[in-house]
Amino acid sequence: MASYPILYNYASDSLDSMGIGVMKGVEICTIQRDANSFPVLSMTYKASDELAQDIQLGKIIVTSIGPQEWEQRQRFRIVDIQASPTSDTMTITANHIAGDLATNLLTKDISIANANPTTVFNEIKKSLADEIPQLSFYSDILRVANVGWQVSDGNYINSIMLGADQAGDSVTNTMQAIYKGEWKFDNYNLSLLNQAGRDTGIVIKYGRRLKTLEQERNIQNTYNAILPYATYTPNTVLVNGNNEPMDGQGVVQYVATGGATVYNNPNKGHTAVGKVQNGTYYKVTAKASENTINGNTWYEIAPNQWIDEHFFTFDKSGAYVVNKTVGMGTVRVSEAGAQGSWFTYRGLGTVQYSGGGQVACWNSPFNGRHTSGNFVANGKYFKIWYKAVDEQGMTWYCLGLPNRDWVREDYFSISKTGDFASHAVNGILAIKKSPPTTKSAPGNTGTISWGPAVGSRWNVSQSATDDDGTVWYEVASNRWVKADDVEFKTPSTVDVSSSEEAEKQSAMSTGTIPIYSAPNGTQVTTNTLGVGSQVKITAQAESNGKTYYEIGTNEWVDASFLDFSNLTDIAPNSDNGSSDIEVQEQTLTLDPPVIRSEITNGEERLRIQRVDLTNYNVGNDKDKLRDVALKYMKEYRIGYPEVSLTLTYQQIADEIDLYDIVSVYFEQLDISERAEVNSVTWDALAKEFTTITIGKLPITYEHILGNVQKESERQVATLEKKSNHLFGQMNQALKLQGDDQKAALLKIGDQLGVESKNVEALQTRIDSINNQVIDVQSWINSGGSGVITAYPNWANPTELRAQSADGGYLKFNGNGLGYTGPDGILRSAIDSQGRVVAESISGGTITGVTIKGAQITADTMINIHERYYTVLSGSYGFSVSDGQGNESSITIDRIKVGGTTINGSQLYQVMKKCGVL
Repeated sequence: MASYPILYNYASDSLDSMGIGVMKGVEICTIQRDANSFPVLSMTYKASDELAQDIQLGKIIVTSIGPQEWEQRQRFRIVDIQASPTSDTMTITANHIAGDLATNLLTKDISIANANPTTVFNEIKKSLADEIPQLSFYSDILRVANVGWQVSDGNYINSIMLGADQAGDSVTNTMQAIYKGEWKFDNYNLSLLNQAGRDTGIVIKYGRRLKTLEQERNIQNTYNAILPYATYTPNTVLVNGNNEPMDGQGVVQYVATGGATVYNNPNKGHTAVGKVQNGTYYKVTAKASENTINGNTWYEIAPNQWIDEHFFTFDKSGAYVVNKTVGMGTVRVSEAGAQGSWFTYRGLGTVQYSGGGQVACWNSPFNGRHTSGNFVANGKYFKIWYKAVDEQGMTWYCLGLPNRDWVREDYFSISKTGDFASHAVNGILAIKKSPPTTKSAPGNTGTISWGPAVGSRWNVSQSATDDDGTVWYEVASNRWVKADDVEFKTPSTVDVSSSEEAEKQSAMSTGTIPIYSAPNGTQVTTNTLGVGSQVKITAQAESNGKTYYEIGTNEWVDASFLDFSNLTDIAPNSDNGSSDIEVQEQTLTLDPPVIRSEITNGEERLRIQRVDLTNYNVGNDKDKLRDVALKYMKEYRIGYPEVSLTLTYQQIADEIDLYDIVSVYFEQLDISERAEVNSVTWDALAKEFTTITIGKLPITYEHILGNVQKESERQVATLEKKSNHLFGQMNQALKLQGDDQKAALLKIGDQLGVESKNVEALQTRIDSINNQVIDVQSWINSGGSGVITAYPNWANPTELRAQSADGGYLKFNGNGLGYTGPDGILRSAIDSQGRVVAESISGGTITGVTIKGAQITADTMINIHERYYTVLSGSYGFSVSDGQGNESSITIDRIKVGGTTINGSQLYQVMKKCGVL
């Protein structure tokens, strides 16, 4: 006899009643239950049934989900209703009532340390945006964990509850993954259990319960060996975790006399190998920043010679850092005044020089130029061929003398009598006055006889302005007409562009850029590139705020002149795999190359998986490659077959349910794999399972691969954790010697805003503070005989400790209260002698007799008796006021008392007469 579902209005309705009515029009009613998912009901119902009109979204259907007693009378909320257009049926979908949490949100952040599942769920329940009073929770899991979710993440409650962990990754931030449990849903009664099903003892084997077990396919899809490998770059040597090859040039920047010390390596235990002088340039071949002294970045400036970043800079002119890249760009000059370029420029100019002798010519207008050996006399006229703007914005003119000589604009004029500058233009003019004034060239060239007809039209090829500001146009070879004698207003004429636009057009069509021998724009070569040239880019460098591209060996150009808009252009990227890089990657494998699974002894052939382990910091170390490979095999269970079987209820006579455990026997491997029922489909009318799916057990991942991958990072993080707080840095700095200690002090000074010139005072103060910290810590550690009374019922403890998540702890005993970091160094404390030490103190009021420090920075106002106040200024000294306009001050050069001012010399005389001086 069929057991019909019952329809209710609300989830809170009593199940003792019949609700809206019995759903006798149901034709099919199945419930799909998957592990760690909310059950889903699917129903086909007669549309003509009298109860059909009462079936609405949000109503509650009560039915069974399995054979067990607790699985009867489970509530489902209707979420979808679809009427069939061709038959007398309607399709209904309903989610289990626990699924109400899938649309609920948190109203406050949750962050709990050392919490068990019950504590966590109770906090979730209290934080629900839509309260569910009937919600209850149970767990048999005893483990505790640190948990945290934020409102800003916008996570629905189901994403906080559900979600399995993944191999080789970090722990998924869900209750299921954190507590390694299985969810069970009984209406609003939720459980998170170590094992939500039974260990049935059932063995599933071909020929017994199953007739179609596809063992062969399962086995053939299972790898039983791996071929591990890793790639590495031969010339890259790891120095305690990190040593990056680099190409650059930096400058020694030492803060004292005697030169900066260089060491044989950047790591603990290194030795000094020499000194380098302040201001000296050095090529850089490598840098290191992990597991180094002080955690600083170090640069290798010669083989086995390393210098701390605090004594070396790339910020000065001439310094640079090279990064490999690839690209293809086209030369573009978009404006006539672009610094670092030249363009065609025709005209006549005059050498002007106020000193004696002649003006020297140069081989180039750009940085790295040198004199050409040629000289030009003051007052002499020269033709102009090109105009350039150097890197500093100074204009130069090319006079076209031997070797293309250049003179600077402050020694050359184009505004004296006879001078002019012309520009290529396009236009058509009409003669409006006859006979017009004509010349063979602008400037002081005499007029020539020429009589074009009034109204005749001529193409304009050049425009020029002479020394008195008159504009001329070239209309034929050696034929120039004055602007006053022509016009551009009649039909068929075309006005020419302005001189500024003409210069821009000339730069865009004839512009040329220099090539430098280094990526700092300081050494120009004799090679150049013209507009439209397409070049291959192999590296990029930054120097003095500009970017340079490498286009050949010792050939660099200003990046601002390369454009990447052509179809054949390729914008630069950071692809270090460029074919121009000499160092090629190598592949590391084992010998023998394959590792077999532990359960492959009886198999004739191997099914091998190729595994790339490069990201696990293997380098060129075969032992490490083998170690990581074995961990990979363990985490991914190489060799073990995947269990995935779907059975009908008739194939398995024993009673079985979701989460129950069975054994699946693989005859060919002669092994039994424990497996779990991870999905069932229940027929609520026939009251039996129609399908049962069995899969592998949930894996409790150790994340051993994730740990391997982050091993070097974790070492660095630990080192940083030990030295990223002030007292720890002070303690470590004072244990160092020489420039290592000086660099550590400078690093502390940077964090505190103390200038490097005060490093000696800072060292004295740090030494004093460190001694105080050690003394306070020693006193607290000595403990005391006093008993700490604990409530309600502790038995006379003498010390309390509270462990923090990072390994530090808070200690409280009769001698004081102190927090000790994970490195064993005190961070803050109050002891029984009244002393307070802390790395940082913030407060509203500090009252004291003496304040000592290496440097005090503030906009400081000192109140005296709540009436007077004193202002301290680094620029103007001290001033004191009573708030009523009466003021006295001591400044740099005067003293003001009341209304009388005494300057420095007067004060000196007064003090001398009084015998003070």
